Amino acid sequence: AMAGRAEPLERIVRDATGPAGDVVREVAEGFNAFARADYKSAAQALVGAMPRNAQVGGSRAQRDLIAYAAAAALMRSGEPERAEALIAAFRPRRLNDPARPTMRNHLVH
Repeated sequence: AMAGRAEPLERIVRDATGPAGDVVREVAEGFNAFARADYKSAAQALVGAMPRNAQVGGSRAQRDLIAYAAAAALMRSGEPERAEALIAAFRPRRLNDPARPTMRNHLVH
């Protein structure tokens, strides 16, 4: 999606099946919205998928991608407090990370 090729994600949204099909669809919709700079829709989809994102499988780093994309979408849609709360709940040890202000500034821009 970020490369301007929405068709593969649209196919996932349309064809997602199986036990994790609803979560896969929601994540795909979120990343598709993020690529279109529709951050409110991206945040809604990605935050909505987070409680069930372990169903998708993959590594912690892959699930972190969903969380940090959701936080970035929240920040870009004008909800920095929700973004901070999301990361605090999802990755509590990051609260004292010295890179946190840099990360926050990066997510806003």
